Amino acid sequence: MCSLGNASLNQAFSNRVNRLGHALFAAGIGKNQKVATTVLNCLELLDLYSAAAKTGVVVVPMNSLLQPRGLADLLREADTEFILTHPNCADLVSAAREALDIPDSNHIIIGTESQEG
Repeated sequence: MCSLGNASLNQAFSNRVNRLGHALFAAGIGKNQKVATTVLNCLELLDLYSAAAKTGVVVVPMNSLLQPRGLADLLREADTEFILTHPNCADLVSAAREALDIPDSNHIIIGTESQEG
């Protein structure tokens, strides 16, 4: 991934990954803790997987096409304490969280909303 011509891009990526890793720790997400994701394919997902690799956080991907009840069942089975969500999936996750004991503070929205949905 590293070449002389892309050094500034690599540094920007590394900076984003490090900021996200620090933000995960600041939110109380530590090594070996499970974080569910309902994130659309986006660059932030690459940042998340890289930050997880650096910090030891376990990423548990969820299907954003599920109905709230199905998502709630998967979240319960996965035994996750935190959920990272894309803005386009926030309503789905909020509906699923109603059946679970996951506080608002453990529901983190990342990325930017797209018009395509």
